[in-house]
Amino acid sequence: MQEETPKAGKRRRRGQRARRWWRNAALAALGLTVLGAGGFIAYKRHAADPVALFKRASTAFTDGKLAAAAVDLRADLAANGGDAPARVLLGRVYLKQGNAAAALKELSKARELGAGGAEVALGIARAQILLGKFDEAKAQFAAHGDETAPDWQATRGLLELGQRHFDQARDLFKQVLAQDPSHDEARRGLLQVALATGDLAAARHEIDTLLTANKKDSGLWVIKGALELEAKQLPDARQAYQHALDIAPKNLLANMGMAQTLLESADTEAAAARLDALGPDTADDPRVNFLRARVAEQRKDFNTALLNVNKVLHVAPNDRDSLVMAARLNFSLGQFSRAEEFAAQLLQLDPRDEAVKRLLVAIRLASGRLDDVNSDAAPDVSAAAASEDAGTLALLGTAYLKNGNYKDGEAKLGEAAKLAPDSLPIRVQLALGKLANGHAGEAIADLEALVTEHGDLVQARIMLALAYASQQRNAESIQAARALVAAKPDDALAHNVLGYVLELTGDKTAAGLEYHQALAKDDQFHPARINLARLALVAGDTQAASKHFAEVLARDEFNTPALLGMARLALAANNPDEAERRWQQAREHHAEAVAPRLALAAYYRGKANLPRAVEVIKEAYRLAPYLPAVQAEYATVMLASGETATALTTARALAERAPQSLAVLELLSRAYGQADDEAGLTATLQKITKLKPEHEGAQTLLAHLALRHKDFVAAEQIATSLAAKPATAAAGDELRGDIDVARGERKTAAAAYGRAFDSAPNGARVLKLERAERAIGVDNKRIEGWLAAHPDDTQVRLAQATTLQEQGADNAAISAYEQMLKVGPQHPVAMNNLAWLYFEREDGRAAEMARQAYQLAPRKSQIVDTYGWILFQQGKREQGLELLKSAAELTPGDPDIAFHVASALADSGQQGPALAKLHALLVAHQTFSLRQQAEALLARLDAQ
Repeated sequence: MQEETPKAGKRRRRGQRARRWWRNAALAALGLTVLGAGGFIAYKRHAADPVALFKRASTAFTDGKLAAAAVDLRADLAANGGDAPARVLLGRVYLKQGNAAAALKELSKARELGAGGAEVALGIARAQILLGKFDEAKAQFAAHGDETAPDWQATRGLLELGQRHFDQARDLFKQVLAQDPSHDEARRGLLQVALATGDLAAARHEIDTLLTANKKDSGLWVIKGALELEAKQLPDARQAYQHALDIAPKNLLANMGMAQTLLESADTEAAAARLDALGPDTADDPRVNFLRARVAEQRKDFNTALLNVNKVLHVAPNDRDSLVMAARLNFSLGQFSRAEEFAAQLLQLDPRDEAVKRLLVAIRLASGRLDDVNSDAAPDVSAAAASEDAGTLALLGTAYLKNGNYKDGEAKLGEAAKLAPDSLPIRVQLALGKLANGHAGEAIADLEALVTEHGDLVQARIMLALAYASQQRNAESIQAARALVAAKPDDALAHNVLGYVLELTGDKTAAGLEYHQALAKDDQFHPARINLARLALVAGDTQAASKHFAEVLARDEFNTPALLGMARLALAANNPDEAERRWQQAREHHAEAVAPRLALAAYYRGKANLPRAVEVIKEAYRLAPYLPAVQAEYATVMLASGETATALTTARALAERAPQSLAVLELLSRAYGQADDEAGLTATLQKITKLKPEHEGAQTLLAHLALRHKDFVAAEQIATSLAAKPATAAAGDELRGDIDVARGERKTAAAAYGRAFDSAPNGARVLKLERAERAIGVDNKRIEGWLAAHPDDTQVRLAQATTLQEQGADNAAISAYEQMLKVGPQHPVAMNNLAWLYFEREDGRAAEMARQAYQLAPRKSQIVDTYGWILFQQGKREQGLELLKSAAELTPGDPDIAFHVASALADSGQQGPALAKLHALLVAHQTFSLRQQAEALLARLDAQ
């Protein structure tokens, strides 16, 4: 949030930036406006040409009467369009008038008609330099240039000048003048270098000397105008350009200079009229388009400005001032990723540019990006935090708020407000920080003061109404919103705010009327339609909701809230593919949108497509690493993908910010459990039961932790407590069954599980009951019956297949896994286990199935191990060994994986490393499933 500055200061800074384009890309052209007549080869006229027209045009050109020459040449070409010499001369006329696009067009056509040679190439190169097509100009030099010829050397100087290579340009012009002291173009080139490098005194002396000798030279007056612009002498600049136009009314550079002067004088409409009068011939001229972009920017028409500046960058992709403008415009439009791309491109051009570094930090802070501000390309967050600049601190504070770091956000905004106590935007943002941080009373007091002092400050009025509503001060909230409407009766936003406040207070009918009123004021005000759609959804009217969302999308094809609404409707209609398509549209067209990425992450996680879930949640986390919903989903996805340490770190950070949230504590407990951190798990479960004593999940886990230590008394106490309450009685019986299993009392365990299942059947209980009954010799086909009634229960289906595999019933296990994958084809564990069974049966599908499992879960060590082992055994030894090593790195304490690595090393001829791993493995693990094979391998290696 930048502090407001006086308009004059803004114009002055914009003018300084804009003049750089004038100096660099366009100043290179100023020397071309008064080229000598001897610069091109004269051509003999074809017999069919109107000789009189051509001769008269040639005479007019020599006498400097460019407009008359152009009239005769166009008449000549109308009679004989294939006249190459006429096109060459017309191209020279356009060059002298500064109309580079028309010059390039005529000279290129002349070349197509057979007018070749170095001199035509020289004219084409000069036109390309004018247009900022530096690479194409270089190609002309490579193909036709004569670096020893003064005209070519001078043009090379203009090329260097256009690329801001001032020292090289100066040297080239001096070389030309050493050969030919009267070379006018080189002399003007030195003048341009002085002007471009800020040596205004030298430039002024030279231009005044030249004008004394020739006051009828429009090109000199154009340079004089540019000099006065640079010196901020706007009346003198305007007078100089007017002199040029009096001599040559159609001189493009003079007209552009006049438009530039008008823009600097804040006479935007006059500048626009001047540019419009240039006609269609300048539609592709980058200098004119840059000025058109400036006009649109001053009109606050940022989209049109961006369209024009993009035209410039299409021709001159590395023009610094256009890149700055593009970054600024995208920033204004909230398109922070695009703004950052342009800023990064600027930094590539000059890595030491501190102004661009600050711009890059501002863009990242404004977009809420805090994770990667610390880089070689920009000062880090700590530097911004230590800043004494109110604008920087406000941006940092706002970034903290966007990321959900409300404490630091309020603190930094408070510092900014102390530095700039009169900045209204900072004061409003500080109130928002206080409100977000739970200091509602202070926020409301600040907002009330702002509204009293500055009644026209709409943002303060809006926030005050919402702040009252957040504290359920309904009457005051409605009163503040109605006062906003009274102050801005024709403002759609005001009616929308009143509608939202009425909705919050429960009056949905009145809210709907206000949303309709907002649309009556502005039919393009999309938030009102989104609000109407939401009201329809609450009322269960999906048809009306769909209609409102569709109306928004008809006007704004990729509106994020509308796309999210359509996705919600698609899910309600049991069409997840359509929901995914809508989320993806929002994601692809809105680089800063967090909501569609969150939705996609949860969707892919639910489908067990973990790579895609990881991909999109990382995007969301990069955009908003402090947002609680993002942190929660990020930790959940990381847990599912085997990134336990990352998940645990994120869950801890979230729990620090929300220590009373049951959902957060449950997530943290899962992370501790997966990390096998018993102390952390126990402490978290105790916090959960303190907040919610009847929490059966936490109580059950605490009981299981007690059972791990054979503390049956503590486990029994929990089971008794759960069983005593109707809501948790089934959980109590299930826990009693778990205790009985731990004691080896299988009959009583089966009875307890039976009571739990009969009371509240679920997949987990049917599995426990089936196993307990099977252990005492009862086979009642419970799992088959359950799956017949619940075919989508992948947990039970996986358990069934795993049990069959453990029992050695491979055929039945394969069938069960294959059936499971038909129901849920994205299940990496089932794929992994099926791949192993295929491998053991030498089924050719093993490697492909293992690969699919690996693609879905590339961070699950057992899955990586299976894929690596199968590849190694099938002859892809190098790839297989690398995967096995990766699996061992993921889970260093897994003895089976460690044995696979040692075995693969031994089979690869690396006996030393294999022996070392085997010795360490057998010392660290007294018992594990592959110990016998490990001992046999060690004996074999020792015997060799």
